[in-house]
Amino acid sequence: AMRRATMRQGSWADRLRAMMNERTDMFIEMRDEGEFAVELLHCPKGSVRRAQETFEREQFELLVDFLTAASDEGQLRAEANGQKSDVPAMAEAIMIAYASFSPPRLPPLTSDEIHRKLAALHDIILSGLFLDHDAA
Repeated sequence: AMRRATMRQGSWADRLRAMMNERTDMFIEMRDEGEFAVELLHCPKGSVRRAQETFEREQFELLVDFLTAASDEGQLRAEANGQKSDVPAMAEAIMIAYASFSPPRLPPLTSDEIHRKLAALHDIILSGLFLDHDAA
């Protein structure tokens, strides 16, 4: 779902926003499915841990590829201001910022409340990242 979101029509900011919304919606759905669904995501054992590591690696690689493509098109704000973008560091920082919207830190709020707070984070991240960002 995150990968599909990056391929949608729209600005770079819109596509990153959609990617992180898809990610958060999946976690909300898992949280709402069952009492222990979220805990299973952070089981430190065997195949669950390997699946989590695979997801984190693929998420990082997706972000790096996405930001590299935006950079190649001259759409990163840092480069427009004459700075060189460290895309892997940007991807890591984005993952850290959005980690507050994933288990086990996913707030025990309604989906609407989570999306309101998520929209605020989007505005902070996207306004600093992309030239084409307009607050949604």
